[in-house]
Amino acid sequence: MPLLIRDRGVDGVICLQPNAAITDACAALNLATVTLFDHGEGIHGIEPDQREGMRQAVRYLAELGHRRIAYLGHEPGFSSSIDRLEGYREGLKEHEIPVEDSLIEASLRAISWGPRGVDRLLSRSPNFTALVCYNDTIAMDAVRRLQERGFKVPQQISVIGFDDISSQYNFSPALTSIHFDGVAMGCRAVELLGELRAAPPHTADVTCWRHELFPVQLKIRESTLPLAASRR
Repeated sequence: MPLLIRDRGVDGVICLQPNAAITDACAALNLATVTLFDHGEGIHGIEPDQREGMRQAVRYLAELGHRRIAYLGHEPGFSSSIDRLEGYREGLKEHEIPVEDSLIEASLRAISWGPRGVDRLLSRSPNFTALVCYNDTIAMDAVRRLQERGFKVPQQISVIGFDDISSQYNFSPALTSIHFDGVAMGCRAVELLGELRAAPPHTADVTCWRHELFPVQLKIRESTLPLAASRR
């Protein structure tokens, strides 16, 4: 843990996808703590609606006629990884599309492993027509890898990301993605931290722990096409 926190040189902590060691240490110091993009028992958390975002992504692809929809993401080390994968599964079930393990690659240990994840998916199920990714960084790497393997995006495979940051990189094709207001989330985290510091000390009652979801919205751009427009 950073020296500043260990010596209690701060009044509160905002953690971005923390591990248990950090949150436990903050609790031991009785420091007000808020997490972003993660949640769990005994943790005050603020995050985008992870499951709803993935449901929107799958729903849109299903409405475009896609039935072979693959998923590429991190191994389930954080609640966000678990929730996004569950949202993907829920989206498939909503449209009565079978959940196939061969179309799920949720073993990435680092964002940079996106290309090898694409290779694994293609080795198992080379005929998927759409790909939903854990975030835009993985999605952009996936698009590049698919193109290296000779696939056209979106003419052959539609791709959707999550967090809507690809526009910052002038990425082409412009990426369809799940958008949320990260600035508003950060501001709310600071507000909540202030509220926690002003409140009486927490108890073990789980109802005392705050878990707030921010709304998400699908931003449709160039990386997705109806299945009928595909030319595999």
